[in-house]
Amino acid sequence: PSRMVGRFDLIIEICTLQSVAPELRKTAATSLARLAAPRGVVLAISCGKHADEVGPEEGPPWPLTADELESLMAGAGLASMRPVAEVPCVDDPDHVRVMGAFVRG
Repeated sequence: PSRMVGRFDLIIEICTLQSVAPELRKTAATSLARLAAPRGVVLAISCGKHADEVGPEEGPPWPLTADELESLMAGAGLASMRPVAEVPCVDDPDHVRVMGAFVRG
């Protein structure tokens, strides 16, 4: 709803963008960014993959690389507060999560 646009100082997005089909992610990220107030922060955590990994083509989830998450958020008008981190999954150390904090200008 329009009354929610620009109203939130903190938005926490966990495992949503990875669940959205890749062709719809830009729209989803832009919608998240619109909710943030000026100087509002968006914390995004997603299933990740290393830059040299391929696939999976079928999902969800469709894991993101750190660069993909950063680019997606930048395209939505959010600036990275620090480099997007890759961290091992607690349940499966062979997989990673990508995490980033972004601010709306």
